[in-house]
Amino acid sequence: MKKYKALLQRPSLSVLRIILPCIFILGISGWISGTHSQVSTPILSSKKSAELLDLPRVLVQSQPNTPLYISPSTASFANPLAPEISYLVVNVSTKHIRAYNITYEIKFGTSTQRGAECTNIATSNGVLRPGQSSPETLEGGIYSEPVRSIQFSVDFVEFTDGTRWGPDTYKFAEKLDGMRAGARAATKHLNEVLKTGGLVAVLDSVVSDNDDIAAPPGHSSEWEKGFHDGKNSIRASLRHTYRERGLSEIDIALKQPFDASDRK
Repeated sequence: MKKYKALLQRPSLSVLRIILPCIFILGISGWISGTHSQVSTPILSSKKSAELLDLPRVLVQSQPNTPLYISPSTASFANPLAPEISYLVVNVSTKHIRAYNITYEIKFGTSTQRGAECTNIATSNGVLRPGQSSPETLEGGIYSEPVRSIQFSVDFVEFTDGTRWGPDTYKFAEKLDGMRAGARAATKHLNEVLKTGGLVAVLDSVVSDNDDIAAPPGHSSEWEKGFHDGKNSIRASLRHTYRERGLSEIDIALKQPFDASDRK
């Protein structure tokens, strides 16, 4: 699984948080109907319990027909400025899921921060099958005031048949499409380099700062960012292959699918 973080809105107060680009993380090509409706409920037994203990409330937004069910499991509030929440995402649809984006809204003091945990599954064995769950963790934020509440929701889901569900607030679909296009363009280019110059030429290409592949025109900025990240992902993967397994394994790595969408 490949996971990314994104930030929708920064609060006016100081927030110390490491944010990675929401890659893969992609308009909606299709909508599907599920049968599950989530209820916005706190992880604690009641609102009164949370207030008595002076702890943040952990909520899940109500979303009729969502293909993913979010189930908060544990929460650590040892540091009120940096809570850690563990939760499960459960596939309650009848289809296999290969990418999804979970958004969160954190309230602290008078401020609100919104962000996302975006997941693109790399292997066909890793796709989320009906009834299967995946453990997730929200952590790493350090806020200027104690957190009052955290609410999760499902923003985007992509199924293995290519159909998609969700409001896609973060335009994950466009970024994902761009990343896949960039990865395929880089793979095609490097295979051509392999044919003409051999493994050493491929290694030289991926360790250099030269960018020989331009994004095609006519796409959104989200798509173009994804394209750039997809190219870099292939280059980084081949550099890792060289460091870990040697030059002779680079051509094998070039033959590997980029993610579950490339696998049959």
